Amino acid sequence: MALLAVATENISFGVGGVSIDDFPSAREAGKAAIQAAIDATGKKGTPKLVLITGSVGHEEELLAGIEDVIGKDVPVLGGSAGDNTITGEWKQFANENVYSNGISVTAIYTNLKIGWAYEAGYIRSKNRGTVTRADGRIIYEIDNRPAAEIYNGWTGGTVVAEKRETGGSILSDTSYYPLAKIIKN
Repeated sequence: MALLAVATENISFGVGGVSIDDFPSAREAGKAAIQAAIDATGKKGTPKLVLITGSVGHEEELLAGIEDVIGKDVPVLGGSAGDNTITGEWKQFANENVYSNGISVTAIYTNLKIGWAYEAGYIRSKNRGTVTRADGRIIYEIDNRPAAEIYNGWTGGTVVAEKRETGGSILSDTSYYPLAKIIKN
């Protein structure tokens, strides 16, 4: 758990949170959460910065919903909720509510200059492939070959060798070897 405490008259914070299960899509939940956060500040216009914690598996859609409300020019920082065993016991907190499949957003308004930086700590790999079969966030094939076989080769056999045979979640095992997708503008 991370906590941030700030006391100043120069910054307005608004927190909004919703359960994704209460909406037809995660995108709609993202819209509702950011709007609730904006409304909680009592301010007009777009915030200067947004902080987010969302449920695993919904990140892209939550961000799309936030973008629908505030546009592309406001920095959105944060990440996915997690737990120690990657078993879905993660939680999101917003105001007096706790969600198991939700989103918590903080909208920050200020006239002060805000600076921020992002450092992922990952190094770009020379490995390249095209996902040729997937279902949602589960990749079955890369370049028409079993994804586990390709990924295992890319990581030098250090990540998924055992689970290629036994199956199971590789989410925690792959945290240090993430796959990325190229987004063209």
